[in-house]
Amino acid sequence: MRSVFLICCLSLSFAYGQDIHFTQWTKNPLYVSPSFAGASEDRARFNFQQREQWASVSIPFNTTAMSVDIPLKKNGFGAQLVVDQAGSSRLSQTNFKLNYSREINNWRVGLYVGFANRSIDYTDLVFIDPGEQIESLNKNYLDVGFGFNRQLNLSFDKELQFGYSISHLNRPDQSFLSQPDIIPFTHHIFSVMEWELSNQLKFYPSLLLSVQDKQRQLNIGGEFSYDLNTIEKNIKLSMGSNYRYDDAIAFFIGAHYQQTFISFNYDFNVSDLSPATNNFGAWEILLTYTLKHLSVTRPNYQACPSFL
Repeated sequence: MRSVFLICCLSLSFAYGQDIHFTQWTKNPLYVSPSFAGASEDRARFNFQQREQWASVSIPFNTTAMSVDIPLKKNGFGAQLVVDQAGSSRLSQTNFKLNYSREINNWRVGLYVGFANRSIDYTDLVFIDPGEQIESLNKNYLDVGFGFNRQLNLSFDKELQFGYSISHLNRPDQSFLSQPDIIPFTHHIFSVMEWELSNQLKFYPSLLLSVQDKQRQLNIGGEFSYDLNTIEKNIKLSMGSNYRYDDAIAFFIGAHYQQTFISFNYDFNVSDLSPATNNFGAWEILLTYTLKHLSVTRPNYQACPSFL
């Protein structure tokens, strides 16, 4: 019974923590705010992101995010699936969100409704008493969030996008036990600037502040994008860095080829845990594919005037 009590305590300690986070948050728009659903000039946008963390000190924490979004006039629609798994007991979190956004007076406002499942599996754990077993646990709940953003033209070579979002508006209970475990609100305040340094070179400074109860997370980053000026192939190279205050420094590289963008980053841990991790933290890989609108081709013949 001591093992049962210990496992339950550990479950509660895992339950109360920050939401998952991504280093390449600027490339995962639906993660930041539902107001980004359909906020692109493309016919459709597909996004895949994989993150692995703490492999140097424990069984890795794995997070997978997949999303698709489409514009429809002033409206936007999107769906996102996020699966997170941590530790030997496979504490898992699966979230499926439906997103809707609309452009209103130069602002873009969005709402999401999510369906979440939280589970823990004890089958791989070893207990002192060989005959002792604990049943795996599951919890389902509804999650609701809201957000907005705006894009401003600061000058002929600078554009600023900023916004705010809030998650868990309905204060869902994620507890496995009879004792409630209410998820606190998560606030995101974000901004990204596009600065055209030349015809081929652009700079994107970014900032993201996340607040959940007493937890604070500040991300400050910058990205350079260089256009190889091959109009037929549309090739761009990207590189940059991100500092997550008192936690990690990340560096990433990426490439854009026609309709596909792929990038990779590695986080070097600089927190109090760095002696145990040898400064190794996490890696992420991201893949984005867009469907462009069909262009109207000119006929290869001379059209006759309609009045003939």
